[in-house]
Amino acid sequence: MALAVAAAVALAGSIASGTLILDRLGAYNADGIYLHAGHPVRVLLGPGHYVVYAGCTEETVCAQLPLSGLSVRTASGGILATSPDPSSDHLDQAVGEVSFTVPVKEAVSLDLSAHLGQPAFVIASEGEEAHALIGWIILAGLSLLVLLAALVSLGVLLARRPGQGRRRAPGPLRAS
Repeated sequence: MALAVAAAVALAGSIASGTLILDRLGAYNADGIYLHAGHPVRVLLGPGHYVVYAGCTEETVCAQLPLSGLSVRTASGGILATSPDPSSDHLDQAVGEVSFTVPVKEAVSLDLSAHLGQPAFVIASEGEEAHALIGWIILAGLSLLVLLAALVSLGVLLARRPGQGRRRAPGPLRAS
């Protein structure tokens, strides 16, 4: 009975953590903030490290975004420092060009002044996202291991149950 409960709990944990991971990864790509030169974007960002990606295609070389081509201002008028993206991250057909860090959850204004000729967008850095998901990935892995162990144990117990193995052909009757 305990093995069946362990298997059910592990299955539920695997499904829940897997669903959360997939949803978060889907939202990661969908939550990009698109930037257009001359059109500042005001958005509420949580604390973390963000990367500005410049798009490119097979026909064009990826745009180079200079540090002076992007300003990031807080709602109170402060300026967040930008730096070249040290990770050289690639996301689909885009390259990380500039990064910045938001220390606390706050509204920021992103102003792209460089005309890149290709899309530019901002998302949380892949490293930050991986760090946020690591606990869920570990939970999913452990749940799958517990589920596998419970299923194997249940299989072994069922194979050893009396009357469930091979039946012997009746032997000759002995006289007593």
